[in-house]
Amino acid sequence: EGVAVSEDVGESDAGMVVKAEAQPLCEAMGRLLEDAALRERFSVSAKKLAKERFSLDTMGAALKKLYENIVSRGKGLNG
Repeated sequence: EGVAVSEDVGESDAGMVVKAEAQPLCEAMGRLLEDAALRERFSVSAKKLAKERFSLDTMGAALKKLYENIVSRGKGLNG
């Protein structure tokens, strides 16, 4: 909890989202150490999330859109 991608990770089943406290972290790590199928599921989901949300193409397109919005707003200020 409390990090920028925690919601994405939780919603995408790409990992566990726990409080940044010792006990919940230890429990989550223990579960991961014991469950190979869970690790594999998280791995597949995390790779998919990274590709869909954070690939170079995706981030480039989002940045381009942001710059286009900034430029279009700026045009109205100069005229």
